Amino acid sequence: MLLRKWWGVGLVLSLAVSAFLILSCAKAPEKELQEASAAIEAARTAEADSYVPDLFAEAQANLTEAETLSVAKKFKEAKDLALQAKMKADSAAALAVTNKEEKRVEVEGLLANAQKMLEELNSAIKTAERKVAKAKMAPIKTNAKACEDLLAQAKKSQEGGDYKNAYDQVQMMIKNVNGTKNGLTTLTAPKAPAPKASKKK
Repeated sequence: MLLRKWWGVGLVLSLAVSAFLILSCAKAPEKELQEASAAIEAARTAEADSYVPDLFAEAQANLTEAETLSVAKKFKEAKDLALQAKMKADSAAALAVTNKEEKRVEVEGLLANAQKMLEELNSAIKTAERKVAKAKMAPIKTNAKACEDLLAQAKKSQEGGDYKNAYDQVQMMIKNVNGTKNGLTTLTAPKAPAPKASKKK
């Protein structure tokens, strides 16, 4: 009799646990979705969209898909994707800090090199002005001024902590300096002597 009683209690408990599990699976993963969304915002604050764009985009895509699946009542798949979105967003936030610091160090080196290149260009321009007509030097000097402005923009971005833009700006400036140097070299190169006319026999 006692055995039957315990068996009945066990059956009831088993059914209760099964019902709980079924209800749990049938519940929208609101907590996971909210946590994933918060993790993505934290990653955005850490500038992961700039310094770890691919991983950040994956986290966003996972969250968007998870929300779509949740609306379609595919709660298990939605929960799994929400957890993936949070994991990727957390990783992106951590990597963004590392990548931003690496970019800061790289930009510092590039700016120092760019400053030196600009000084060398301006020195070469002064030398060239002694023997090249003013009108021919005008485009070269205009390009040099544009390089100077780009360098100033890069320094401003660096000071504001926007190392990604600073990197792009200083790279463009270096490219322009090299192009201007090439133009100056062509302009100041010695002219080849004209070929002598052959004498008629």
